[in-house]
Amino acid sequence: MKGRCGECRYLAICNGNTRVRAWKVSGDPWEEDPGCYLTNGEIGVEGAGERRIFAPYEAIQAVELP
Repeated sequence: MKGRCGECRYLAICNGNTRVRAWKVSGDPWEEDPGCYLTNGEIGVEGAGERRIFAPYEAIQAVELP
């Protein structure tokens, strides 16, 4: 696991959560889960850097499909 997930004190509980979300957002299934709602302080990774996040739901809906 990379990013916050690799250093998270709860990794043994959630197992990095959803690898599909990480893959979709970053292109790497082993990156941190962008859907994790816990703060860096809560998971014990102070100073872990900037987090990846999903686009707002409204932005996703606005995409025109072929």
